[in-house]
Amino acid sequence: MMRNHRFHAVCTLAVAAALVALPGCGSSQTDNYKKDVAKAGNDFKNSAQAASQQVQAAQDKNGKVQGLEALKASVNKAADDFSKLSPPSKAKSANDALVTELRALAGDVDAVENALKTTDALAAKAALPKLQADEAKISTTIADLQSKIGK
Repeated sequence: MMRNHRFHAVCTLAVAAALVALPGCGSSQTDNYKKDVAKAGNDFKNSAQAASQQVQAAQDKNGKVQGLEALKASVNKAADDFSKLSPPSKAKSANDALVTELRALAGDVDAVENALKTTDALAAKAALPKLQADEAKISTTIADLQSKIGK
């Protein structure tokens, strides 16, 4: 079970780091969007890192649940932050997809949290492929976003 938490924490931080790596250069709207993406990505990276550390440092089930709740809140806030951005038209579909994928990730973190609360090892094991799929989709969407607004 702990292995799933660590994997998820690493995936989440990798996603957050990719979001921050969007440099500015291009039209004014694109530049503003890139700055907004960098801020939202930085906020997500910092909060996800703190929550992941909380999960890893927890000595008991309640501590791990609190860490997962913080991680879920971090992912939901990132989705909310990205949903409020004004992407240039060429990046709108990728931004919308990122919001949807972040919300799916938050749902899968919730599934891990519920599995932990109920000590359901099968549900926890079933969550790992979902978390991996979420991370892969988000990484693909970030690459698409980067290609649309200039890497």
